[in-house]
Amino acid sequence: MQFTLPTTKAEMYSVLQSIYSYYRITREGFTQATLSPLEIADETYTEPDEASLAEKAETLVKAAQTRETLALKKSINERIAALSAEKNAYENDLLTLVAGINAAYDASEEKVEREAVKKGFAHSNVVIDKLAELEDKRNAAVAKATADKNALVARAEAEIAALNESLSGADSYYADVHAYEKAAKIEELKDAQAKAKKETFRYNNGVSEKIQRYENEIKKANMSYQLKFMEIKSNYFTVEQLFEMGYYNDVMDCISAYYDLLDANEAYQDIVNESRLVFYLDDYYQDVVYMYKMRASA
Repeated sequence: MQFTLPTTKAEMYSVLQSIYSYYRITREGFTQATLSPLEIADETYTEPDEASLAEKAETLVKAAQTRETLALKKSINERIAALSAEKNAYENDLLTLVAGINAAYDASEEKVEREAVKKGFAHSNVVIDKLAELEDKRNAAVAKATADKNALVARAEAEIAALNESLSGADSYYADVHAYEKAAKIEELKDAQAKAKKETFRYNNGVSEKIQRYENEIKKANMSYQLKFMEIKSNYFTVEQLFEMGYYNDVMDCISAYYDLLDANEAYQDIVNESRLVFYLDDYYQDVVYMYKMRASA
């Protein structure tokens, strides 16, 4: 196997691992299992801006608020219609009342005139005065009935005027209340959006964890397969076979390349403590240690 001679311990172990894999694993055709990746789509969350929230809140409260305003207008219009009907009734009642007054006084005047004719003083001053008195009372009664009617009409018209003013301001009557309702709905939507954002974040984290666990399981499975393969192959090849294949020569060349850069005594002290080298050298470890011991004592 071709490899670059190491100059540091880290490079030495890296090359040793490559040699080990080349002779004991890769050369014998180990391939990792290829499994399809776990595919779970993330959920997307688009956070609405203030304008969008306000528009949605307006839509959600508009029906109830419109219904409330229309109910107010309906109530006002019904009261106006009732007052207008009352005005017409006052006019009709006055006509009936005046007709009754006139009828009553006409009857009284006719009676006075009949009595005067019967008694023979039809054109006397007494009769004239009596008729004048009755006419004055008639006029007074009609005037009072008319004044009473006018007062009732004026009161109705004043109330109608006030109601028309209320009708004109009906759209803004609930303005403050509706504004508070809209603001409350916006806050409600914000709470819902925050919850949705949190749920999306939690879901996507769960997806990420599932994918990571799946990938780790693949890695663990491949590592397990590789270890089993290594175990089989290491048991399968004898020391003699590995020697004939050139494995031990490459391992010792790699180790010597690094330790020959050190002082002989330092190299010996270090190699004695590097128990990991046994993994690569097997039974040849003691031979290598002995070789560097001889160099250190020379």
